[in-house]
Amino acid sequence: MRKRYLPFGYQIEQGEIAIVSKESNAVRFICEEYLAGKSLKGIADIMSAKDIPYHEGTQKWNQNMVGRILASKIYYGNVKYPPIISETQYNLAEKRRCEKLHNITTVSPRYAMRML
Repeated sequence: MRKRYLPFGYQIEQGEIAIVSKESNAVRFICEEYLAGKSLKGIADIMSAKDIPYHEGTQKWNQNMVGRILASKIYYGNVKYPPIISETQYNLAEKRRCEKLHNITTVSPRYAMRML
């Protein structure tokens, strides 16, 4: 399995960082599904069934891959990366992630990532 050097959704085109259409649609889908109430595992299962590999050579997604996408500020754009989602979408997803983490830590840290 080859490591990613750019975040999911981006590639280098003519020396510039550009958006990969199929992957950027997946980033938007992940954000929308998470905001609609789906869990990281549930979204990972859906993404595994789609024809959009996170890593070259594998179709299998896991909750950590989904979580990394949701937690990354680059997806709403910065100096290096063009935006894929809005800052508002990112902030809403981050708020939900923080609320879930706060609620989970009162239950059991062992299950924290599983319940996100």
